[in-house]
Amino acid sequence: MTSAPSKPTLPAQTVPVDMPGQVRPDWYRYFKGLIPLFDYIALLQPLSDIVFPIVPDPSKSNVLRTVIDETGTSRTLETTDAGNVIMFWSDDPVTLTVPAHASVAMEAGSQIDCIQMGAGQITVVEDTGVSIVSIQDRSKSAAQGSSFVLLQSNTIDTWSLTGSLAL
Repeated sequence: MTSAPSKPTLPAQTVPVDMPGQVRPDWYRYFKGLIPLFDYIALLQPLSDIVFPIVPDPSKSNVLRTVIDETGTSRTLETTDAGNVIMFWSDDPVTLTVPAHASVAMEAGSQIDCIQMGAGQITVVEDTGVSIVSIQDRSKSAAQGSSFVLLQSNTIDTWSLTGSLAL
């Protein structure tokens, strides 16, 4: 830890300093204003022990993620997809299957972002025993450039599907 500078002491207005002439009243006011500044620096000094930047939590979605390029017309989610982004480049319709926990054991809270990059609309389908919850039971990407998120809830085999979706 670096220590704070020492607090300045004020000479009397008539005491010479290391410069030609005497300390003038305007200089005295200037130096007098430095004392609260030094008190403030001393107060903040313990903050110098904080290491910056604070390392982000890798379990949060605000970290750099892997982008997976998918060119096929069908895909079943895998555990390695969790926390990543899948970009679908097909110009033909795509089927994305959400597997049952018994076959692909994803952790609760797993999030997978998907983006329709090609013209092929993506249809999200449930494997046997899987339940996908979405507004108005929408299960398809809306159009080229649209994106959606699959999030596994705390209940195994229950997923939330949100984003730019169509019926």
